[in-house]
Amino acid sequence: MLDTLLKIGKWQSSKMMPIERFLAKPKPDDRSKYFVVQLVFDLDEHRIYPEIVKKFDFEKDPLVFLLLKTLPGNNKAIYSAVEKGKINNLLKSFFGKINPREKERIIHGELYEKAKETGACDYFLELLDEIFRLKGVLIDLIEDEKDNSKSDEKKILKEISVNKGEDIAAITAAVKSQKYGFPEPTPVSKIKEYQKFVNDFFLTDEPDQSNNNKMCYASGTLKNDVGEMKLETRYSLNKMFITETKNYASLFNKNNFTYNYQVSRIYQKYLDLGSSFLLMNFKIPIAGIQHVMIPSFLSKTEVDFDLILEKFVKQTDFLLRYNDIKRIETGFSDWINDIYWLNFISIDSDGNYFKSNDLIKDISTPWFFKIVKTFDKLNNHFFDQYQSNTFFNFYTYYQFIPVKKDTKRNEALELFKDIFEQRAIDRSVLFKHFTRYLIAQRSGQFDNSKKHRAYSNIREQSNFDYAIKNGVMNYLAFIQFLRKINLINIYDMEENTLNPEQKLEKTDYHARIEYFFKDMGYTKMQKALFYLGKVLNRVAYAQARSNHQKKPVLDKLNYNGMDRDAVLRLHLDLREKVRQYVSKINLTSVEYDFARFMELFNPNKPADFLTPEENVFYILSGYSFGMFKEKDDKENEAKSEELDN
Repeated sequence: MLDTLLKIGKWQSSKMMPIERFLAKPKPDDRSKYFVVQLVFDLDEHRIYPEIVKKFDFEKDPLVFLLLKTLPGNNKAIYSAVEKGKINNLLKSFFGKINPREKERIIHGELYEKAKETGACDYFLELLDEIFRLKGVLIDLIEDEKDNSKSDEKKILKEISVNKGEDIAAITAAVKSQKYGFPEPTPVSKIKEYQKFVNDFFLTDEPDQSNNNKMCYASGTLKNDVGEMKLETRYSLNKMFITETKNYASLFNKNNFTYNYQVSRIYQKYLDLGSSFLLMNFKIPIAGIQHVMIPSFLSKTEVDFDLILEKFVKQTDFLLRYNDIKRIETGFSDWINDIYWLNFISIDSDGNYFKSNDLIKDISTPWFFKIVKTFDKLNNHFFDQYQSNTFFNFYTYYQFIPVKKDTKRNEALELFKDIFEQRAIDRSVLFKHFTRYLIAQRSGQFDNSKKHRAYSNIREQSNFDYAIKNGVMNYLAFIQFLRKINLINIYDMEENTLNPEQKLEKTDYHARIEYFFKDMGYTKMQKALFYLGKVLNRVAYAQARSNHQKKPVLDKLNYNGMDRDAVLRLHLDLREKVRQYVSKINLTSVEYDFARFMELFNPNKPADFLTPEENVFYILSGYSFGMFKEKDDKENEAKSEELDN
């Protein structure tokens, strides 16, 4: 990891002005517009007021307004601009702590104190002193607002209104004063004396007093400026290499830590830049937990980061974020020669600390590309053959694996980690996830935002049939994905003998079912359960037509799992229900499905039995077979009418 941070940091350093590594770089969300608001300190009229000055440029404006990152620890506030939500940092810079009861006790802002300490010129100090004299105006502005539930930011910016889809990105301090040469409001970031102060504060290194070369742990080279790691921000991957955290230096003696882990000043800069770049560009959620993806390179490899960045982001997004079927692109290019291994490190941070509780490590790039290309082919196959509009990847599958809130164990993450690290998957685990998903949907325990109260990643579907269909479809696709990458036990599944180019026959409904069986590798037992599920569907929709909208026959299923005897009881119950709703059911079709079930289901052959959870899954795969409806085929439409609602 250190080698990656150094390589990326050195590359970033060559592309930017020195001060840029200390700047905050907010990333836009889906809002259409963001604005810069300046808080004007009007020394001529002795007042303070906000105003919108321009649309925020995410590429240029952090440098234009010197939008500094929040300094760690007990550093004084020296900000001339802040991100929205951090206005108190701006106020502390010019006025110190804002406490109405201490109007007289604080005599300068923290920027003034630091500027004086570093030898700033008298002109700049006088200007800051004049701005400080507006503190009473500021306190009155805050106190005049009667609603104490509002933050200082809302009170100060109450005159600023933005439309829906718009927001404020940054707030910058501006000064207006004829006396000091600013007849119009001028951002403090554009005052030369402030720019000099910032450059002196961040970019002037103390001269090295030692002539002794020491080993730099990060680079493995001898340098004469080696010392203890001093991070510029709390939010850094390098937090795992310091005394307080030391995730990756846990065996180091704390009393001798500075000797065991010491880094050259220039390499500290590269480590900071590399961390910032990865956290900004390669952070991605896996199973609801934020991770940062870190590539590993051969030590002697010269990497053209500008070329690989787009590929890097594109393919991780393809696997781990929501996508739409229309965005599928084939022919992903490899960069195996550039990247040797991939690692995902989980992130636990609120900006004030940094921890990592999990690591998905040593994913070889050939394996990573096999996963990407397998999902790509799977999506195209389901789209072409089954008219599926679902995009299958780790993100979509995560929405069908119930993960309990406030628990240390994330079973979805465990599953994905096993896949990335090439460990075989126990099929029973998948079907247990499926039955828990159905129980969650059946429970109806969803809040107003349609999130399940126990499993926040499970969202309420429009109806239970839709939940079944989506669940079955996603698990079928995921099983096929695991089969194709050889990570699931398929000893009891039929071999797929289909020609990859073979298309479905649109005019033969039963041929379409046989194609589906071969495509999915169904065994005789799985086929039997499928046909029983088809009967269940016909009865359910006969009940719906008889004004039993909740389809009580679905209560005949035990969603926790059904053993052999439970399946046989369901068969007998369905025969009774068919007689009860005979006027609403096509008996020819039902008898055909019953006959196929009896032909394929052998209750006296235990070797063919599935687990109780699998039985439920394959029954419901027949129940939800409506994905194969062809609108231009009236005969098939009549046969499958009950299956498609």
